[in-house]
Amino acid sequence: MSNFKNSIRPVASFIFRNGETAARICLLPGHYNTTEVVMKDSKAYVSYADPSAIRSAGYDCQQVADDYNATTANLRGDGSSKYPVEIKSKTPATRFRDFLNYVKYSGLKVVKMRITDLSTGTNPSRDIFQQNMEVTRSAIGAKSGSDFVQLSQYINPANFLQNFIDIDLEKDERKLALDETTLVFLDVPASAHFQIDFTLAE
Repeated sequence: MSNFKNSIRPVASFIFRNGETAARICLLPGHYNTTEVVMKDSKAYVSYADPSAIRSAGYDCQQVADDYNATTANLRGDGSSKYPVEIKSKTPATRFRDFLNYVKYSGLKVVKMRITDLSTGTNPSRDIFQQNMEVTRSAIGAKSGSDFVQLSQYINPANFLQNFIDIDLEKDERKLALDETTLVFLDVPASAHFQIDFTLAE
């Protein structure tokens, strides 16, 4: 079974679009409870985008990645504003919540990430490649130390026009394999539009 899972190397792909304000989002929330209830047409729906517990633990975070995000969080009954970053699955059959559950229950880890800038125009800024990604262990009653991944180090110097970067976590000397015990934060610049492909393996 182990060889079978590694031979498949499943990939989950999601598209992120930010509004006018830069935001820090949590891609993997570790053990923290991120559930909240949103209301739509007098019906209650469960969302997993609430960063309250993560922020209470001492981390900077405006939003947790989830299927109910920018397009629905403004429907909460408390009148609070919507989350800034809209997150959609590239494949409708795979929700972000399904991806997190698969990581949790399959025993697989995120071993590679491809980030593709989807911004258009004659001179796209590629601002997403100038951001940092924070990786830390989810711990009970304590805040663990963090590793910071500078996305710019993965830009191909021979091709500055390339619209994607590959982050191979298996080859990184820190071996930052991402699993259900990991917290991962990404700084998202204003007006950013990009795709992340998460590759999974043991």
